[in-house]
Parts: sequence; structure tokens; C-alpha cells
Amino acid sequence: MSISIHNGVRFAPMGFSEVNEYLLSWRQKVIKLTREDKAQTLALRCVRQIDRAVFNEKELPNNPLAKAYREMEDAADKIKKTKQRDPSNDFEFELSFFVFEGLFYGIVYCERSAWRKKFLNHVRGWTTDYSYWNNTDRPDRMSLREWNERERVWCGIFPRGASSAVERGFSVDCTAQPHHRVKRADVMRHIPDLRSRASNLAKDLVMTEAMVKNEFDPYGDLPTFEYMKAMDFLRSDEGREKVEHETVRIMAMLPEIEPMMLSPMKG
Repeated sequence: MSISIHNGVRFAPMGFSEVNEYLLSWRQKVIKLTREDKAQTLALRCVRQIDRAVFNEKELPNNPLAKAYREMEDAADKIKKTKQRDPSNDFEFELSFFVFEGLFYGIVYCERSAWRKKFLNHVRGWTTDYSYWNNTDRPDRMSLREWNERERVWCGIFPRGASSAVERGFSVDCTAQPHHRVKRADVMRHIPDLRSRASNLAKDLVMTEAMVKNEFDPYGDLPTFEYMKAMDFLRSDEGREKVEHETVRIMAMLPEIEPMMLSPMKG
């Protein structure tokens, strides 16, 4: 039977009340992480609107923060409907729990790798990575004895015929609720510096020029080979030189972003 559990977790010996305490504490951490990551995502979306308007000599957007919020929420709705994950807009954190031979085990479902690492270190010594797979080689640092023990545990949790985690345990949703909204001040803290903003525009410009030069449609669905070819040019000496030249030119065009440029509302 093929097994692939890349986000497995084992809890230290403890009772259910201690596991519950751990998760309640982690939920509060997820709220803070969500606010920070959403603020960063919103900041990048706002900057993109403002900088593109300036670069294309168009009128500045009236309320880029509101539009960025709508785009982010639309992306989240799409994830729920299609079940296709999108790490840049996915702020969910769920955990499936199982009990095996008196110990608690789990599988983390989260697209944000930094969050998974923080979960394992939330209370030092309480949780450890317990991933396992048998479709490729075991990690070099893992002994065969330990790897075989993990196989025994996960095969015990998922005996032949058990098709899903729901059949073998229970799930806990630690996702922050929608009412935990991000404030304008939080978004402002994540606005990139002027050079970074100009560099992003410069890379887009040079990338587009490379595609057009090779008769690719920069606004269409670009095949992987053509995309990688354009990226190779971006990383070449000529490409880097062009990006630097355009970055300096664009920096002189871009304004410093003030809070009122994001939204007329403070909240």
C-alpha cells in the first residue's frame, strides 16, 4: 500500500486536555500569523495597483486596499469551490487527529510552510515531525529502524481499506475567522521600499520584452519551456543589466506611498 504523509506530527505523551490546551494556544498564534501574512499580501496588491497606474501614466486608484481585499476574498472563495490550493491566498490551518497505542498523532493541512514549522515549535518538546512515505527513499538523516517504526505506526492508523483521515480520527480547524480583519496601519508596515517596488516593475517590463522578442504572448497562457526561456534571460548578465537600468529609471517615477493612498478609511 502506497503511503505519503509529508506533514505528519507526533505529540509527546500527554492527555487530551493538554492537547486541547496546545491547540487553543495555537489558534491565537494563527490569528496573529494570518493578520501579518494577509497584511503583506494586501500591501503587495496595493503597491501593484498604484505603481502600475503611475508607470502607465494613469489616474491613481481611488481605494486600492478595498480592491485588494475583494481580490483576496475572491481568491479564497475560489479555493473553497475548486479545492485547488493557492499558497499566496490560502490562510487555512487544519489538523487531523488520531490516537494510536496511547499517543496522539496528526496530519497538518496548511499551504504555508512557515506556519507548519512554527506549529512544530509552538511549545518546545510537545510536537515533532512524524512524516512518512514509501513511494521514494527515506531521508538521509533518518535511520532505517526509525523509518520502519514510522511505517508501522502509520499503517496501524491507516489499515488497508481506510481511505481517508475522516474515517480514522477527527479534525480540528484552527483557521482564523473572517472578522479578524487587517487594519490599514498593518498594511502600511509591509509596503516594500522604493527600490524593491521599482525592481519588480522593471523585471515585469524586461520579462515582457523578452517574450515579445521571441514572439510569445506575454498576456496569454505561456508554455513552461517558453516561460523558463524568458526567465533564463532575466537571470543572464544582459537581463540583469537591463533590469538595473530600468529600476533606476522607474524609481524616479514612483511616489512614496502614504496611508491615504491605500484607503480614505483608517480601519
